[in-house]
Amino acid sequence: MKKERIYPDSGVELSPFMSRNYDRIMALVSMGYYPKSIIRAIKDMHIKPGDHILDLGCGTGYNTNLMASYLNETGTIHGLDISDEMALQFQSAFSEDNRMTFENQRIDLPFQLDKKFTKIFISFVIHGFPHEVRNAVIENAM
Repeated sequence: MKKERIYPDSGVELSPFMSRNYDRIMALVSMGYYPKSIIRAIKDMHIKPGDHILDLGCGTGYNTNLMASYLNETGTIHGLDISDEMALQFQSAFSEDNRMTFENQRIDLPFQLDKKFTKIFISFVIHGFPHEVRNAVIENAM
């Protein structure tokens, strides 16, 4: 049975096929721009070795992996995403690294986390929400 979409016109809720192949598809349709733009955005974050980063819409963990390269053993990244397919990829990628954690969590509804974060990262997610929901996502992050 097909899962009902939260927002019928959303670009955030991806099909299982898109979720499994997201990074490859984004690199292909952007003609290589997507990976380069993510690398640049992460570089511009000025991540410190001990930062604690919240990754909203963390997806496959591709961006988390790039950010993790800046961290030491005390730095952490906590990813939030609603996709079961993406969760499997994220958890598989970081099964040996307890600094990276995943939570199946909507970011458009208020949420409480037991952690404090020094940085928040969101990439290629907010544009997929309806306009009237985007401010809620930003407020939830704050």
